[in-house]
Amino acid sequence: MKEEQEKLTSNKEGKHSGDVSRRDFLIGAGTVVVGGAIGAGLLSGCGETVTTTVKETSTKTVPTTVTAAATTVTETKTIAGEGGQVITVTETKTVDDGGGVYPVDEPEDTKIHVLAQTANGFPGVFGCVDVKDGKIVRIRPTHYDVEYPDFQTWGFNSRGKRFETKKKTMPAPLNIAWKNKLYSPNRVRHPLKRIDWEPGGDPAKINAQNRGKSKFKRISWEEAYDIIYSEMTRIAETYGSEAILLRGGCHGENKTIHATHGMPGKLVELIYGGQYSEIIAGSCSWEGSHWGSKHVNGFEPFGLPPCDNQFSDLAKNCDMILNWPCDIECKAWLSGGMVPSLATSFLSEIGIENIFITPDLNSTACLRADKWIPVIPNTDVALALAIAYIWIKDGSYDKDYVDTHVYGFDKFKEYVMGDEDGIAKTPEWASPLCGIPEWTIIALAEHWASSTTAIMHLLGGGKTRGIYSHEMMRMNDVLLGMQGMGKPGVRIVGSDSLVGHDESKSMSGGQHVSINTQLGYRGKNALLRGTRPNPMPAQHVHEGFFKDAITNPPVSWYGGGVCAALPTQWTKSTYPEEGCSRVHMMWGDCSGQLGSWYSGFNVIDAYHSNELEFILIQDIMMMQEMLYADVILPICTTLELDDINYMHADYLGIYLDQKCVEAIGESKSDYEALIPLAERFGVLEEYTGGKTIEEWQKHVYEISGAPDFVSWEELSEKKYWVRGDTPDFDDDLAPGGLNDFYNDPKKYPLPTPSGKLEFYSQTIAEHFPDDKERSPIPRWVPGGPASEGWTHDESLLGERAKKYPYLLVSNTPKWRCHSMMDDMPWTREINKVKGPDGYWYEPIWINPQDADKLGIKYGDVVKIYNDRGAILGGARVVERSIPGAVVMDHGASADPITDRLDRGGTNNLINPQSTSSKNANGMAVTGFLVGIEKANLSELREQYPEAFARANDPAQYEPAYGPKLGAWVEGGM
Repeated sequence: MKEEQEKLTSNKEGKHSGDVSRRDFLIGAGTVVVGGAIGAGLLSGCGETVTTTVKETSTKTVPTTVTAAATTVTETKTIAGEGGQVITVTETKTVDDGGGVYPVDEPEDTKIHVLAQTANGFPGVFGCVDVKDGKIVRIRPTHYDVEYPDFQTWGFNSRGKRFETKKKTMPAPLNIAWKNKLYSPNRVRHPLKRIDWEPGGDPAKINAQNRGKSKFKRISWEEAYDIIYSEMTRIAETYGSEAILLRGGCHGENKTIHATHGMPGKLVELIYGGQYSEIIAGSCSWEGSHWGSKHVNGFEPFGLPPCDNQFSDLAKNCDMILNWPCDIECKAWLSGGMVPSLATSFLSEIGIENIFITPDLNSTACLRADKWIPVIPNTDVALALAIAYIWIKDGSYDKDYVDTHVYGFDKFKEYVMGDEDGIAKTPEWASPLCGIPEWTIIALAEHWASSTTAIMHLLGGGKTRGIYSHEMMRMNDVLLGMQGMGKPGVRIVGSDSLVGHDESKSMSGGQHVSINTQLGYRGKNALLRGTRPNPMPAQHVHEGFFKDAITNPPVSWYGGGVCAALPTQWTKSTYPEEGCSRVHMMWGDCSGQLGSWYSGFNVIDAYHSNELEFILIQDIMMMQEMLYADVILPICTTLELDDINYMHADYLGIYLDQKCVEAIGESKSDYEALIPLAERFGVLEEYTGGKTIEEWQKHVYEISGAPDFVSWEELSEKKYWVRGDTPDFDDDLAPGGLNDFYNDPKKYPLPTPSGKLEFYSQTIAEHFPDDKERSPIPRWVPGGPASEGWTHDESLLGERAKKYPYLLVSNTPKWRCHSMMDDMPWTREINKVKGPDGYWYEPIWINPQDADKLGIKYGDVVKIYNDRGAILGGARVVERSIPGAVVMDHGASADPITDRLDRGGTNNLINPQSTSSKNANGMAVTGFLVGIEKANLSELREQYPEAFARANDPAQYEPAYGPKLGAWVEGGM
């Protein structure tokens, strides 16, 4: 490719010098060779040798697509040669009137575009997209110094080594592989309608029981608009407009103008002025921080202290990092790219000790762990309390800090030492609960007390998304508080700590970045990641109670949405709201709920209810959940759109996304797809703002803060601007995070009622003082049967564990983003387990001890089950999972065999429907009880011949992509 690029460059240079390039000569003047040879032969036959130098000015415009409209022209020219000879040369040329170049000879066109397709709403890395013959051939990093030759990196020195950022973007492997999605056979290319559903609300014509089973047929956009307009009008007039329910979530592509999870909300708000309903998802992905950490440190929106200057501070001051749990190598594969991987690698290189406390040896632990301490899922609190006990008993905590920076230590101490309940939380007490030997607990506690230690968790992992996760996330702050939280090197390391936010002059600090395109079109007008329109929707449906809301209302819960503030935790919501109708239409702009949320089999039950008279979904890929829709709208990928985005990881920057290829099929962007509907409802001007896409780009630029750094003209020309640093960058950065609080808690108080770290939460004590699952101080909460007032019975200690004796650890996936990207060949061939029947199963790690007892070998197909249903998976017998626990990433593509048996390995189908705890309504999607057995494929094949036949039909299943859902469309996709 480099050689070809050099040839193209020489062609361009040749145009200016008057030379005929080799390529132009071969394409446009092929007969010169023939004519010249003939002429030479004729002259030679006369006994004369003639040497001729031919020089002609040639200009050639090379199109980017091949067109058949080229014209062949023959010209005869007289050229003066040496010695006064006159030579006549006949040329046959292809005159360029829009084409005439073979596809193999097409030049590559490079576009600048966002590569953070996997985490809608976050700033992300961008890169180069190379296009040839109208198709994407590769995705690669962008080198900043191409447009800015003087671009400067930044770095700092620590312990005899230097960290230096790169002069290029660092997209993750998932970003590079995104073109797999663009050309997937599961792309939705046309509007679709379920063949046995008819508008009007008649149960006999809705056939809700057939959702997920009956096929679809292709319809026109006009017919789709007719249906949507008539159904929305009918439902609003019959029940009230609050009967229209909007559903977003489960991540999406990083778009701004064409915002995923925003456009239906924008349109419906304009039509009905807030009188509609929406699904509320809770905090999702940081349940423990939202429902626990906030009550200790008070920080919004995640319960995470400030992250500024943490990377350099760790590098200079930290002795040990507890990854509890944390898998940077997984998290780095999302929107920000591989910068966190680069940073943590440096921390290891300079000798900082890495301890991993997880049930599984994850990807980062394999690379970085100095020690792995395996812990039984959901029992981290027992370990943490035992550490606190040792520190209190030995006096090895920071007493001066606790006296001045902590509220409620005495009450916490009473519980830990057993003065309150008669049970001292000793290592002897904790060891059988958490599965860690007493001597390991003691050694860890003593080593921690003598080392400057940080905890890294990045808002992910089972500790924050599991059963009663709020208790352990509170213990993070408590333990660090006992060792001087905010002191240099003593940190909670979160998602924005590595790298960025005031680490260099390229950053501007915390969440208040100087450039933020997300404050533009989508933030003001769309329902995206916790932002809400004004007025608020008339009512909400909590994701955790979706089935009951549809089939058996009323339902009630406490708490707000994704980034809701702490006071909403005391606000009780009920569905349906007083004076509001139940919902009868659902409009979703994503189709990954079954693999991204919880209790998916119950969600399917709700889809089969006649209460939902119309289900509309708009999305890019034909995922399993789309099969439960009545009408489907095809949506573009971001690579098929012009847009605007920003970055703020290692550098601060802004860039214009360039449309890389034409939209596939009849797909449109989320924004553009709804313009005709806006016109029908009479809100076209309000919806579009009277702006073109280019005008929206400029508008977002103008309100983003970017004009302080780069002109619109420069941005339009170069397509990106990235703020580098200067050669005199100061290595000695001031410590960030809670350093000011550490030095002067009175002058710099925390946003808690006391202004201190609250080991005893005054807010919980005020509102829920008797909640045994989340009391004012963090406790060991074992759970138990519902008859005794517990939300969860998912412990190995209870009676239920006799029936389901294993804990399933459902991690954030490395090879996809939730349910996105499970159908990409490049990742499936790495990740999946090929079963003896040829089906590629979702892998599940089983410890050799358990596998031996169960008669399971590596590569066997196994059934994982509980009282909620069953899923199949491919066994990987490895010692990376502890005995008694099995590890399986969430988000695999559902492929139901029956209503309660799934072949795709979607463990979200069988996790608890109940939320974090009685009064903490977040997700609990990992660390739940299951049984395991080797699957009898012969028996299953006899029982369900139709389902198993699908995998043998190339039209319905392809290992590289999984289930080909186009088979559910009459005539194909």
